[in-house]
Amino acid sequence: MTSCFRAGLKNSFLFLKDNPKIDVVGSQAIVIDDDNQIIGCRECTNAFDERSILKKNVFIHPSVMGKTEWFKKNRYNSAYDGVEDYHLWVKAFNQSHFQIIDKPLLFYRDSTKFRFKTYMHRQRQSVKAYADFRKERIISAWSYLGLSFLAVLKIMTYLVFYVTGNASKLIKNRHRTLTGEERLRFNQVLRNAMNKNLKKNF
Repeated sequence: MTSCFRAGLKNSFLFLKDNPKIDVVGSQAIVIDDDNQIIGCRECTNAFDERSILKKNVFIHPSVMGKTEWFKKNRYNSAYDGVEDYHLWVKAFNQSHFQIIDKPLLFYRDSTKFRFKTYMHRQRQSVKAYADFRKERIISAWSYLGLSFLAVLKIMTYLVFYVTGNASKLIKNRHRTLTGEERLRFNQVLRNAMNKNLKKNF
């Protein structure tokens, strides 16, 4: 799938070149499982504001491309591993210009197996990030309490689904179901990319 990845990189690079005011760009992604089967489309929105950027990660991380100067000034903080990208986008939001290319530019592998420990760690790290946002006065005390409560509520919800064996239903809700035409088109792109990679390896 290297050829697809390169095509996506080229699209993002040209977008940044043509839009000098944009610091970081991302895109939508077609999600595939461990067996290279298409699951759906992971989408992001360009409706960036101070409230929406706190609710969820604004970028699909593998789709991100940004200017070197921006990343030199705005660095990931390893203390927030698991949510370091979310932490960065929120802290840099008011001094940055973000954009989403409104089409899928890559195939993104997302396992259908629910990893509860990983999810728990990320939620705990999210609460830690909220505390930092509160300390830096990015959010109010009420927002901190609201976001922290929501994180606890998510953990409880996922715990119920996990214990009852229904975690896969929550995973499916993260993606938009493709239309029949979209599925055929992206399946063809995926197969072509896989065949090209196979030929290169022989």
